[in-house]
Amino acid sequence: MTLVDLRNHGASASLDIFQPPHDIQAAAQDLIHLCEKTSSWPSFVAGHSLGGKVALEYVRLLKAESDATRLPKQVYLRHKADS
Repeated sequence: MTLVDLRNHGASASLDIFQPPHDIQAAAQDLIHLCEKTSSWPSFVAGHSLGGKVALEYVRLLKAESDATRLPKQVYLRHKADS
């Protein structure tokens, strides 16, 4: 299992490697680059709140590449509604 800090969150906030725009698509592309670099494609992806939106964009970008071997088999999303 790999846990990832999204760009400009957690430990990655101190890194100067991320170029604008700092949006959901760029964060999803960061995940694709990580998978390419490690030659490891996850069988499932999970995200909470903003991470859930990034997970959906990650899948959308992979589907656009038309390479089903890279697609996760499952995607888990969690968003806690305000009470």
